[in-house]
This record gives sequence, structure tokens and C-alpha cells, in this order.
Amino acid sequence: MKRKGKEGMLMNRKHGYQMSDSLIIMILLNLSGGTQDACSYFLRDHVFANAQTGNIVLMGCYLISEDLRDSIRYFLPVFCFALGVLTACFIRSKCRHTGKIHWRHLVLVMEILLLFVVGFLPPQVNWLANALTSFACAMQVQSFRTVSGSAYASTMCIGNLRSGMDHLYRFITGKKKEEGKTAAIYLTAITSFAIGAACGGHLTTYFSYRTIWISCGILILCFLLMLIEEEEDLEVLEKKERKELQAEKNLVKKRTRRASGGKTSDERNRKRISAKNFQRISTEIFKTRRTTVQTAALLIFISYF
Repeated sequence: MKRKGKEGMLMNRKHGYQMSDSLIIMILLNLSGGTQDACSYFLRDHVFANAQTGNIVLMGCYLISEDLRDSIRYFLPVFCFALGVLTACFIRSKCRHTGKIHWRHLVLVMEILLLFVVGFLPPQVNWLANALTSFACAMQVQSFRTVSGSAYASTMCIGNLRSGMDHLYRFITGKKKEEGKTAAIYLTAITSFAIGAACGGHLTTYFSYRTIWISCGILILCFLLMLIEEEEDLEVLEKKERKELQAEKNLVKKRTRRASGGKTSDERNRKRISAKNFQRISTEIFKTRRTTVQTAALLIFISYF
């Protein structure tokens, strides 16, 4: 019964144990992502910080028109976005086993600092502002990928829209409440992103380049909320739980072996099988010898006559 309890606890941790997997963090991250995209588009030469598909389309259009300068302007955010994903992967691999600070906390600190610096950059270096914003967005979308066990993106909507409609169709046709809840989560993600973009776009009129600091404030709130409950990497948790379960299994096996006189049931079965094999082989040898003696006696009898 104890083992089942631990296995159940492990399953619960997989589904919603971490604060980073909660609905409130998902909403805040999408608000931040929408604000970042609005700031980069309205204030930084109409470049998307998050929607790299749009940047790639525009880069291709300017490239075919032989406008190298504008094509590079849209290529740079795409390149920095890719670097941001790689950086988040590197931080995760190096910091998730340290036990001192959770790697997602470190990602949030880096993202906050980068966006804070972007707020000071003048329009003459919009290319640098877009590069840093795309880098920060990439780290965010790579580090926060699930909500209540479902995959999502906090800096774009196309994947959330597809998944939301897929689960909504399953809910309508299958009448499953879980599918309806999942669809509602995805629609909440899209709505919060749209609200962040709308508010961010509107506030650029009043705060100009400092509007990006609103995104910093939202991310600071995420950081503080994640400190409420200690964050542990799920893989580390699973490893610890597996070790404990294996230790319990070994202890039960050891006690069973002691109770049976130092021999496990497998060993007793092997000895039983070995004894049966020995008896069978002995019988066959005896039969063979008896046949040989009978044959020799028959030959002697024939030769005598």
C-alpha cells in the first residue's frame, strides 16, 4: 500500500505540482508575451519579437526584392530567437541538478534584465532592441511549455489556437469534461495574450520605449509567485522517487529471502528443476546401460551356439 501511495504522489507531481505549470503563471506569461510583441511592432520598425513566422515571411519578401538591409533587419530577430532557445536548453542542462536555484528562476532573471535594458535603447539601435527582445522571448517560450500537463506557448498563438480547437471538437463530439477544460485553458492563453498586446500597444502612446518595463513587472510577479512553492525539476523528482521505490523493493526482497532461509523462491525453483533433470538423466543412463548388457549377453549366447 505504501508503494502505491508513493507512485500516486509521483503522478500528482507530474500533473500540476510545479508552480510554473499553474494557470496563473500561464496567464501572466501570455500577458507579458503580448506586451513584448506590441512594443517591438509599434516602436521598433514593425518587427515581431515573438512571431518569427512573420519575420521570415517579410525577410523573404525583402530578399527577393534585393533589399538586403531590410532583409537583415528581419533575419536578426530570427537568429537571436534560435540562440535564445539554445541558451535556455544550456541553462536547464547545467543548473537543474545544482539544488541552489531552479533553472527557470535563472531564465526569468535573465529575461527581466534584458527587457529592462531594451527600455533604455534609443530608436537608432532598434535592431539591437529587437534582437534582445527576441532572445528573451525565446528563453521564455522554451522554459515554460506546459500548463496543467498540456503543452502551450506563452509568446505566440497559432499552436494554442490549433490545440484549443482540437480539444473543443473532442469535447463537443465526445462530451468529455476534461477535453472541455483543456480547450478552455488554451482559449484563456489566447485571450490573455491578446489583452497583453492590446494594453501594450495602447500604453506605448504614454510611455513610449519604457512600455516594455510593464513586461518586466509581470515577469517579476511570476518570479515571486514561483518562490512561494519550492520548484524542483520533474526529472529530478522522478529520479528520487524511483530510487525510494527501488530501495523499498530491495528491502522487501531481502526480508523474503531471510524468511525462506536465505533462499528466494527463484533459487528454490532452480534447485527443484535441477533435481528433476538429474533424476531424468540418471534414468536414461540406467536404461542405456541395461540395454547394453542385454545386447552383450545376446551376442555371447549366439556365439556359443
